[in-house]
Amino acid sequence: MMNKRLAALRQRLNLWLLPDQVVLKQQYRERLGRELDLANPQGLHEKLCWLRLNRLTPLHSYCADKITVAAYVASRVGLGYTARRYFTTRDPQVLGPEAIPAKSCVIKANHESQHVMLVPDTATADWPHIRAEMARSLGRNFYHMMRERQYARLRPVIIVEEMFGSGQGAGDLNIYCVAGKPRFYLQFAEGAIANSQPAAARSVDGTPLAISRQLRPFVENGLPRPAALSQMMEIAEKLAEPFPFVRVDFLMAGERFWVNELTYTPFAGYNRFQPESFEMEMGALIDLKASAPDWRHYLAEARKFERDVLPPER
Repeated sequence: MMNKRLAALRQRLNLWLLPDQVVLKQQYRERLGRELDLANPQGLHEKLCWLRLNRLTPLHSYCADKITVAAYVASRVGLGYTARRYFTTRDPQVLGPEAIPAKSCVIKANHESQHVMLVPDTATADWPHIRAEMARSLGRNFYHMMRERQYARLRPVIIVEEMFGSGQGAGDLNIYCVAGKPRFYLQFAEGAIANSQPAAARSVDGTPLAISRQLRPFVENGLPRPAALSQMMEIAEKLAEPFPFVRVDFLMAGERFWVNELTYTPFAGYNRFQPESFEMEMGALIDLKASAPDWRHYLAEARKFERDVLPPER
């Protein structure tokens, strides 16, 4: 038992101490069973790995932060397209029904992905469990897990925000924007992320795409076209303007929708679309030699909206 613990500790220390590029290549090989070509990347996900080593800017970090991204969204498309945030805190003990001005809420950290606490009824929620989970979340260094540099300098904070209404037609819409333009989308039914998750893969005009993913595949289930798809496409294009790649993630229910987050490295880049021809087609749209718009302008504009959208901290 002690030898196993020492081996695990040694592995963790190596992960912390090794350069980002070495960790990327190691993790890519472990997950996909192939080598990562950073010298001449071709496919979409290889280029995402290259971009996160070479082209991330302070604007990426600003928008990866689940608090400040609301200011960027407001600066590009106006107010009212993100969830209402009740407050933020670094003290999990603040969390409780008396602190939340609503019957339901969502609790999450600003600096990591896929760790969200849904609280449908604040009066009956297991608050000791929620506080313990969020304390652990604050202690996690999300950058060290996959070396996604956009998370490296984020100050961990707990966010308490409005819960998006569930019901018929609720779900997630991920619009993949490459070279500043929406190219296709994945639509997921309401529910937990899982292997073989029901989904619809579509081109921007709604044409079905016969694609899947190597990791966490999805299965076509004929979901209906979102009622507000055209508007979400317009918003995604405005948000994508300064980025060679971004996935704009929406929550939606009927004609209602919110921008949930901006994702720059889905699966940390450790995935591939199938068939291979689609992976290469999307990768070919990213010109790694092209100059990007000046991120400083977009960041300055976003900061003008912080007073309007950033919640109080307790």
